Amino acid sequence: MTTLAVAPAQVRGRTDVSDRVVSKLARQVAGEVAGVSVVSQAGGLPWGGSSGGSVEGELATIRLTVAITYPAPIRATTERLRQHVADRITELTGLGVSRIDLKVASLTVTSPESGPPKAGPGAIS
Repeated sequence: MTTLAVAPAQVRGRTDVSDRVVSKLARQVAGEVAGVSVVSQAGGLPWGGSSGGSVEGELATIRLTVAITYPAPIRATTERLRQHVADRITELTGLGVSRIDLKVASLTVTSPESGPPKAGPGAIS
């Protein structure tokens, strides 16, 4: 019986992660951050813009348009958001993240009488 030697993973082939996958992952993991209530789809929020991602070699660049829940501090929330998205993209794809551009397009307000957060043209902007 002959045993075949298996080449190390890095010489067996290449794995490419598409721009679309990076964009979807970034939107998904952004929603894991406390204080982020809405992350736009690739087509964009009607009042604020779109989210997306691109990959060049081993680096991803990400653009996210989000709504933040009032009264979350915007600067602290966006700092946590950038760090979390960068960490999770690297963890899930093996890519480094060179840049994350954030646009806070809206604030969502919650109150006991109003129920879940509302975002959109009538939200606090």
